[in-house]
Amino acid sequence: MKALPTFTLDGAYDFVDVRDVVEAHINAIEQGVAGEAYILPGHRLTVREYRRLVQEASGERGTELYIPTKFARLFAPIAEWVYRLTKTRPRFTRYSLDTLMSNSVISNNKAAEALGYRVRPMTETVKDTVWWWKENGRMLKPSVRNASPA
Repeated sequence: MKALPTFTLDGAYDFVDVRDVVEAHINAIEQGVAGEAYILPGHRLTVREYRRLVQEASGERGTELYIPTKFARLFAPIAEWVYRLTKTRPRFTRYSLDTLMSNSVISNNKAAEALGYRVRPMTETVKDTVWWWKENGRMLKPSVRNASPA
């Protein structure tokens, strides 16, 4: 089956490895102050940066379709309607566009000082995630496994 093109938009998001979050939670139990909150960000990556990391980790290349944010915002309500009608997983929504364009610059200073919070390189996270999907993806329900319509 030929992969559908990947839409690339402007914007970025903060990605964090769940293993780093788990370690921080354990450290919070042991070292944290009761009643305090600790923000656990990872790495802020643009859509293009994240796409490049996934391609490098998977060894697969696909077609990239760049969509200007203004056009995507205009098309998003129609796209959402099409996704509902065809019962396919959305490539983008108004909410995802708002999220990508929001401020995703987050400090981990408090968690680093209080809990020794450190994040592993994003290349490691993406490489391990791609490996997991290759090894285990077949065991998931089709609705989860198929990120795009057939």
